[in-house]
Amino acid sequence: MTQAQLEALLGRTLTAREVANLDLYLDIAMENLEELLCMPLEEQNNSGDEPEFEERAYTTRIGYRTLFMDMFTEVESVTVDGNETTAYTPYFWNTPNKGFFNSLVFDEPFNREVTVVVNAAWGFLELPDDIQLLLAQLFAITSKKYSTGSVKSKRVRNFQVTFGDATDEQVFADTNALTIRKYSLCNVGYVLHGDVCKTHRSRYCECV
Repeated sequence: MTQAQLEALLGRTLTAREVANLDLYLDIAMENLEELLCMPLEEQNNSGDEPEFEERAYTTRIGYRTLFMDMFTEVESVTVDGNETTAYTPYFWNTPNKGFFNSLVFDEPFNREVTVVVNAAWGFLELPDDIQLLLAQLFAITSKKYSTGSVKSKRVRNFQVTFGDATDEQVFADTNALTIRKYSLCNVGYVLHGDVCKTHRSRYCECV
């Protein structure tokens, strides 16, 4: 994300301190956002004409047919215990036509725990606008000191003073709750840290 994009999303000019530390603050903001959403936020390399595919492995759970994975845009192949299958549909939650996906829904539930290897184009073609806005806001929070608790309410006879006591992080979470719920995998019932792909940085694999 460039300085111009950050300024457009934040609706203000970046401070000299933010410009000087732009890459560092963006890295911290990205790490915090990935932790908040419980998934890596990757962008595909669009330098070539064809998407780049990579294999990543996940573990299923007995009795379920939805396998939650990292975000992807296209699937080249899927193998279940070494056998290739086409008995699945890519979904982003309950939507099969979003253009990006976070799960595969298989035709039948798994009757045992198996390893599923997915060869896919991982990440977004470009981070969605609402995720970019989250990132910009976290960048702004990172660039300044955390708010300290303030007096919430004080009364002296008929005189009353009230201050807010929410931190920047709490305000951010409350303001962006809808977008966070839209993408977050944190509330998926049983999260497995079972990705076995050696070249992949994700830690979030799940089957429900």
